[in-house]
Amino acid sequence: MKIFKEEIRALIGVAHATQELKERDMNITLRHYGWDGNGGCSLQQTGDEHKLTRERVRQISNAFTKPLIPLAAEHLTTLPVLLAEVNRLAPASAQRIEESLSAIGLGTDRVEGLLKAAKIFTSSGCHLRVVEENGIRYLILPDMEGTSLKVVAHAQKACRHLGMVNIEDLLYLLPGIPKEPALNYIRDVIETRADKVWLDQGKNWLWLKNAPSNRLINCLDKLLTVFSSTTLAGILVGANRYFRKGKDGSVLTASPEILSAFITAWGKATVSTIGVVRKNERFKSKSNILELEQAIVDCILSTPEKVVREKELENTIVPVVDGVTHAKKYRFSNALNYSPLISKGEKRGEYVANGLA
Repeated sequence: MKIFKEEIRALIGVAHATQELKERDMNITLRHYGWDGNGGCSLQQTGDEHKLTRERVRQISNAFTKPLIPLAAEHLTTLPVLLAEVNRLAPASAQRIEESLSAIGLGTDRVEGLLKAAKIFTSSGCHLRVVEENGIRYLILPDMEGTSLKVVAHAQKACRHLGMVNIEDLLYLLPGIPKEPALNYIRDVIETRADKVWLDQGKNWLWLKNAPSNRLINCLDKLLTVFSSTTLAGILVGANRYFRKGKDGSVLTASPEILSAFITAWGKATVSTIGVVRKNERFKSKSNILELEQAIVDCILSTPEKVVREKELENTIVPVVDGVTHAKKYRFSNALNYSPLISKGEKRGEYVANGLA
């Protein structure tokens, strides 16, 4: 198999065959452009290493490269193959690009040298470049600077609001990029996070454990504090009632399988094969259950059918006395509309509990 770095060296040998090869000039050029396999460095860095000015490094590199250009197409046969693969995969982490290219001619080199060769030796040049963000190298398209930081920030926000995130909901951060490369780039970014938990084999649903104030966990904590068990369906309904209180329009659409994977990863409850959720020995309640929430649940569970109409709940818990509205009527309405501990029954105006006592 032909190796790009070896082809560069062979090209240099042919282009400079009629004149004395200046080893120092070659080393400066290889270092600056990254053709030594180490990713290249700036004019300033190269100059500092060789005790030269930036301008002198530029002059040496340009002069040394000039005779290579007419012969490049003939000798750099791996270049178009490698560039086609780069364009197919981008944007991506530089590591993933390099792993893919290693078997078709890049070897153990970094991709920066390949991009520099594209600019110098091809008529179309190369619009891609490598940036480092949070210590990770990414191969990006124009105007993508800072995108990896946005992906993490928006994933954390989604995990705060919904407990988890489907990475397809982050595609708006990469406008104009085809869906599959964009999703793979998001996966590359997420893979750098030590707190990531993928909730499906396809790596579409994600939980960032370190995202603060996870509202789904808060909802689970409430349900398992009040009930001995609940169901996946009850959790999903209760969570979306609870999320409505934030008035941010958040809706959790995860399947029972994804929700089950989240609860299992959380580690404080178990999920049976039929979707029953029970707390385990690791569960310790951190919830502050509102007095009216508990009163509503108690009223529902006290009936034989475990179903109570709204008017009955109101008359029992916050009755109007002598035409005077109960002082806690507003808080009662909030609990009735937003508490994850209850949900609407099959008939209009009915409420049921989201768990078993």
